[in-house]
Amino acid sequence: MLKNQIDIIISDIIQKKTPHKIKRISKNEDLYEKQIIDSFDMLIVIQEIERHFKIKIKIDKYKKFKFSINFFSDLIINKKSRLY
Repeated sequence: MLKNQIDIIISDIIQKKTPHKIKRISKNEDLYEKQIIDSFDMLIVIQEIERHFKIKIKIDKYKKFKFSINFFSDLIINKKSRLY
């Protein structure tokens, strides 16, 4: 799966949880820091990403955790590449 496809899926998942337009926001911006998404929705989004891509994300494991589309797409690509 290409990075662009993953980005679109992640932004669609996030868009369901916020009234803000995700398309207008940079893929590298921290959505939690910008107050686009709150902590409860953040957990729900992470669960949905895990369910959709069939991976496990442990956010406490990352020192530089950033709730951004790029962070999640890179994480998914890395985890999927380890499986193959």
